[in-house]
Amino acid sequence: MQFHFFIAGTLQLICDRSLEQFDYPFETEGVQILRFSDQAEPITDEMELVPRGIAEINVAHYIYELVALAVPMKNSILVLELIQTKKI
Repeated sequence: MQFHFFIAGTLQLICDRSLEQFDYPFETEGVQILRFSDQAEPITDEMELVPRGIAEINVAHYIYELVALAVPMKNSILVLELIQTKKI
C-alpha cells in the first residue's frame, strides 16, 4: 500500500531575531509505503511493515513528520521576504 501526501498550509512561527509572530506558507510532499507482514519493524524511512489483520492505519504521525520537516531551522521574517521576492 502506498500513500502519497501533499500538504500545503501556513504555519505561525516566531522570528528568531525580532520575536515577532509571522505566517510562513509552506508546501511539502512525501511518500509512505506500507507492507503487510508478520513482523512490525521498519525497513526504510519510506517503507514500513504493518502487522497482518490490522483494521485501521493511523497516518497522523506521517503527516506530523512531513509538516515538522517543512519548518525552517532558522525562523526569520527577513528570510521569508527574500524567498517571496525570489532573491534566495
